[in-house]
Amino acid sequence: MLAHPRGDNEAMRIRAARATELPALQAIERAAGLMFCDIGMPEIAQYDPWPLPLMAARRDAGRIWVQAGDGDEPVAYLMADLVDGCLQIEQVTVHPGSARRALGRALLDHAANRARLTACPR
Repeated sequence: MLAHPRGDNEAMRIRAARATELPALQAIERAAGLMFCDIGMPEIAQYDPWPLPLMAARRDAGRIWVQAGDGDEPVAYLMADLVDGCLQIEQVTVHPGSARRALGRALLDHAANRARLTACPR
């Protein structure tokens, strides 16, 4: 688990997603999608989140990480899979209430580090 400082001095923590959190990750994805309505891309908000069985498979493989905030609740997540031996990012989503704090970037850095540690090309 890594801690990443936020602007308000609260530490954000990257950790593996828990099985019970997958519906919350879908809710983060829905909330983030709604932001596209404000910039003239409402079709993005209409996309369904990733299906729970697919998310469960990625989580079981150790390829969903969350940024946990207050109360250890997820506020952002990254989901990846292996494609031809390489770690492929499938989704990076930050809840709008936690946006603009470099949480997505921290998750991408974490994924790149994990890929390096497991000898996957970055």
